[in-house]
Formats: sequence, structure tokens, C-alpha cells
Amino acid sequence: MKSDTNKCRLIAAALMLLLPPLVLLALGDTPRRSLLKETLSMLTLAAFFLLLGQFLLGRGARFVNAGIRLGRLLSLHKIIGYSVAGLLLVHPLLIVLPRAFEGGISPLEALTKILTTLDSLGVVLGMISWVLMLVIGATALLRARLGLDYRTWKLVHALLSILLMVTASWHAIALGRHTDAAMSLLVVALASTAVLVVIRQTLSDTHNPLTRTQGARP
Repeated sequence: MKSDTNKCRLIAAALMLLLPPLVLLALGDTPRRSLLKETLSMLTLAAFFLLLGQFLLGRGARFVNAGIRLGRLLSLHKIIGYSVAGLLLVHPLLIVLPRAFEGGISPLEALTKILTTLDSLGVVLGMISWVLMLVIGATALLRARLGLDYRTWKLVHALLSILLMVTASWHAIALGRHTDAAMSLLVVALASTAVLVVIRQTLSDTHNPLTRTQGARP
């Protein structure tokens, strides 16, 4: 019973995290587009905020997960992490996918044009974020093969995650179609809180001798 209650708490917390951006989206005056484009935008927006939620609902956020077993937190972290990362890694393809059903340039041509627009800070930040997500996922899956002890990996994971939150948030604000002033303020607030949570947990792990033996498996 307690396990089910904790699971419901974490799911409810994740859903509550998605509520503010959805409300701002409904109240915003961004012109509506085709059903396909709006659906892809919603998926990307949800994935981005769940990415921030990875850290807001993590071990460092005691106001959310107090009393919840560590194993369940880690399981939820992996499920959301790999799902969200998978969706955001194909985000560049999803942007150009509607081109397949429209006139003009092809999806491949559109993607090539985006990736070669290096004079746009938003595009460059998006590329950096994409690489960071790939590296974070790869190092999590291949930690044992890379020969990293748990404490070293945790530190690298935390630093890369902080960089990802900064670059991804900046990218979303710079190029996000729905990131008006209110949405941008929400992104900055959540990202800043997430960074503080990660720093708090990293400092705690650094001074905790038990972290030398934790996480035997990635």
C-alpha cells in the first residue's frame, strides 16, 4: 500500500509540473497551426519540462520525495530520463517532419538549413544541448565499461546535467514558439531551482562516504 501511495505521489508531482506550462499555453495568444504541428509542439514542450522535472523530483528535492524509497526514485528517474531523452534527441527531425506534407523544400533540406545556420545562437545552443543529452545517456549506460567509479560518474553526470539545463533552457527561450515572457519566466524559475537541487545533492554526495559503494550498476 505504501509503495502504491509513493508511486502516486511521484506521478502526481510530475503531472503538476506540466500544469503551469499548459495553463500558460492555453492563456497565450500564439497563433494555432495544423494539428500535426501543434501535437509535435506539445510533445516537445512536455518533454522539456519533464527534463527539468528529472532534477526537481530527484533525490535532492526533499520537499517532494521525503519518505520515498531510493530504488523507486531511481527507477522513475531512468524511465522518464530515457523516454524524454529519446524524444528530445529526435526533436530536430520532428521540427521538419511536417514539411513532408507541405509544399516547398523537403524535410531533409529544411533540416540541413537549420543545422547550417550557425550564426543563430539559439540553433547553436540546441546543437550543444543535443550533444550533451547524448553524452549523458551514453555515460549512464556505459559507466562500467568506461571504468568510472560511482562518485566520479555522479560528479560528471551532475556537471553535464547543469550545462544541459542552461543550454536547453536558453535554446527554448530563444527559439521556442510558445516561450513568451510568462513562459520564459517559468522556464528560468524551474531551471534555476533544478540547478540548485542538483548542486545541493552533488555536494551532499561528495561529503557522504557511502556514495563510494552506491550505484554498483548504472
